[in-house]
Amino acid sequence: MPMRKLWTADEEQQLKDMYNTATKEEMVAKFNTSWWKIRDKAKKLGGLNRKNCVYDLNALIADYRSGTPMVPLCEKYNMSYPTFKGILKANNIEGRK
Repeated sequence: MPMRKLWTADEEQQLKDMYNTATKEEMVAKFNTSWWKIRDKAKKLGGLNRKNCVYDLNALIADYRSGTPMVPLCEKYNMSYPTFKGILKANNIEGRK
């Protein structure tokens, strides 16, 4: 059985402070645990929402153009498929053939 991460009060506050703006990779490195455990803790803390997460548009477009499948891209940037496609459309990025 995998060990559960024990969160200190300081770590909980840091998670609250960075959840909306940090990337998944930054949080995984900071808290030394999986993204899923971080996300579950954020749900338990309540009031945290990644919908306002800041992302690097150039990186998003480069990843899309590299041919990476859409499901991993949506997970990486923590957005739904329609949101991802909307960003591409808003920036005049052609769909894949």
